[in-house]
Amino acid sequence: QQGGGGERGRPCGVVLTQEGYYTVPSLDQLDLMADQKRGKCVVEGFTVVREGYGKIHFLGTTDVYGLNLDQLVSIEYKEVSVYGSEGEENKPPIGTSLNKKAIITLHGYWPHCKTTRQPIRDPQAILSLKYIDKLKNAVKNLGATFLDYQLETGTCVFEVEHFSKYKLVDDEESEEEEE
Repeated sequence: QQGGGGERGRPCGVVLTQEGYYTVPSLDQLDLMADQKRGKCVVEGFTVVREGYGKIHFLGTTDVYGLNLDQLVSIEYKEVSVYGSEGEENKPPIGTSLNKKAIITLHGYWPHCKTTRQPIRDPQAILSLKYIDKLKNAVKNLGATFLDYQLETGTCVFEVEHFSKYKLVDDEESEEEEE
């Protein structure tokens, strides 16, 4: 969490060494923005990305100084977590640090053929299955706000007010889990 120095003594103190993850602005850019004397690195629109999985774009300004993103942020297939390993008692108050409003983008949301279990990627077939309505309902069930679904890429975008673990399960998956 907090604590200057961070990865190999980076001026911003941010730690992010997990394979496939990066930040926007980059760690090098964050180093240039860091105010080590005050222990701050304030960023407008901070984003954590995991290639091929998705991203979390934190809205407004965020002080990222000394954050260990390896421990705090997880972006998996159809699932994101911030402070998941920290437990509720160690999570900062809503609206502070990374526990704030964010836009989540997750890749790989396709309906699956019930017989072959293969993803259905044809845009017309996705529309005929009312898959976007299922995603909208799943996002609403998370207490989040649906923003977009990109048929061509299977990308779902939604907004959350603060953080816990968000696993987006469409109706199709919940039926499979019940079997």
